[in-house]
Amino acid sequence: MNNKGFTLIELLGVIFVLGILALVSTVSITSIVKNSKEDLYETQMSSIKMAAETWGSENIDKLPLDSECKILTVLDLKNYGLLDEELLDPNTNEKISDDLNIKITATINKKGNLHYTYEVNPTDITDCVNIYE
Repeated sequence: MNNKGFTLIELLGVIFVLGILALVSTVSITSIVKNSKEDLYETQMSSIKMAAETWGSENIDKLPLDSECKILTVLDLKNYGLLDEELLDPNTNEKISDDLNIKITATINKKGNLHYTYEVNPTDITDCVNIYE
């Protein structure tokens, strides 16, 4: 007898191999998308920090003194023209809040010069005042 079709075992084997390939590729693609979103988020936080540093270099008189800290917001940077209006969080596709804080801390380095540290979305701002107060 001359059968020209595939056996059930052969078909199940092909379906099984295709399923494994689909699973592996889905996991890989999901991982790539997640890493890309994390990288984009870090890039956006970095650009907010750079905008704050630019603001600080143009507004030296408003920066904190030694051992003080002040708070600048994303809205302040937008109003100053340093940030785009439509910053989106790639993880949620929601607009990054205008109330997102940037903490500017002043310290004196070993040479006796003031050094400013900029921290986006700090965890502790209890002793800080708003930059425009």
